[in-house]
Amino acid sequence: MFKYKKIFLISILLSIITALLIIFSLENNEKDKLEVLTDSNLLVEKLNTNILMLRRNEKDFLARKDKNYILLFNTNYRIMQKNIELLIDKLNYSQINTDTLFEFDSSLSKYFFLFKEVSQTQLIIGLHENDALYLETRQAAHNLLELSKKEPKLLASILQLRRHEKDFMLRYNLKYRDKFSKEVEVFLLKNNDKIVKRLIKRYKMKFLELVEHQEEIGLNESLGLIGLMRKSIHETEDILLNLSKQLKKDIINQIEETKDFTYLSVIILMTIIIVLILFLIKFLTLDIKNEEINILKTELSKLNEELKEYKLHNKK
Repeated sequence: MFKYKKIFLISILLSIITALLIIFSLENNEKDKLEVLTDSNLLVEKLNTNILMLRRNEKDFLARKDKNYILLFNTNYRIMQKNIELLIDKLNYSQINTDTLFEFDSSLSKYFFLFKEVSQTQLIIGLHENDALYLETRQAAHNLLELSKKEPKLLASILQLRRHEKDFMLRYNLKYRDKFSKEVEVFLLKNNDKIVKRLIKRYKMKFLELVEHQEEIGLNESLGLIGLMRKSIHETEDILLNLSKQLKKDIINQIEETKDFTYLSVIILMTIIIVLILFLIKFLTLDIKNEEINILKTELSKLNEELKEYKLHNKK
């Protein structure tokens, strides 16, 4: 009998310990989940900041034609990719849908590659007057100017061409390209000097090549690669806006569900523990009472024996 009582007591104690360990585990799990959800929310905020930095780098590059902004753009893009990867891992852990995040990543990649094309084309044109195609066009014009120093009519024609070239580079209007080409054709018809013709043809070729590349980049913000890039970044920002709203809502819901689940589970387990403890106390109390009764019975039995002996002794 004692053996069964011992097993019963040990079972109750193990059940209480198990319930306490489960409560501890649930609280740790809640803490981990809340940390992941908080980190996810911070990463969403970082993505919003990152995309602003990308746009600033892009605009600074187009305005200042400085290669450092290409490096900054690439660095910030890599940072964004790391943040996206971290966010995907955390959302998967929290079982939150990542479809919109992948859509954002795809749209961002499109924007990145368009900027890459813009920057590479700009490097072909040149970042300043003494660089790449800018320099080649300028040198072609200077060669003609050197040759025409002693010929006023030729000098006037070359200066007019230079004016059209500079007006185009200042305003990015194709009418200056057309004026340039028209005047070159007229000039070639009137001039028979082979050296001058060769130089003017080279000047025209370099200038038209420069115009072609600039058209590829875009003559304004709605044309060419710049137009595509602007459209792409606006789509990317819209997706990020929707993503931010969706994820914040999902994260808040997850936080509330996690807290509610933990709270309910702890209450149930604590109720079980209290019931087990009360049952244990009752069992122990009952056991003590049984022992007391047994002791009392033993004492009564002894007393009864003593009375019998006393009666027998008196009879004698």
